[in-house]
Amino acid sequence: MDDNMFSGSIPHAIGNLSNLLILSFALNDLFGQIPESIGNLAQLNEFHVDGNNFSGSIPSSLWHCRHLEKLDVADNSFFGHIPPAVGNLSSINTLIFARNNFFGPIPSIIRNLSNLSILSFAQNNLFGRIPESIGNLAQLTNIFLHGNSFSGSIP
Repeated sequence: MDDNMFSGSIPHAIGNLSNLLILSFALNDLFGQIPESIGNLAQLNEFHVDGNNFSGSIPSSLWHCRHLEKLDVADNSFFGHIPPAVGNLSSINTLIFARNNFFGPIPSIIRNLSNLSILSFAQNNLFGRIPESIGNLAQLTNIFLHGNSFSGSIP
């Protein structure tokens, strides 16, 4: 459903599609918050909502999607801390939170994401030290952290 002119919000009933593997609403004009029912999609491998007008925080139920391999929420107006529960996504290989309004430090639990190959927290309001454990993510091929206020040494 990418790159259309959909507007409005994602309906709560999306959580009834329990066998859904890929859900992509990228590049539309969707807004509001992602419904908590998204966590009912236990088989979900990919979730893309980049390039919309979503706001609020990422629903906590999303961190229950244990099969999630790709998560792209870039180019929205999400805000809040990057929750430590992101460390529950043990299958994740692509994590893109760029160009939102996330703030605070990168949670150290990121060290649990051993399959991570692409990480982008670029152009948010993140600060503090970059966790040393990022240097131990052996599968990491691309990392984008520019446009934040990190300090300290590079791991």
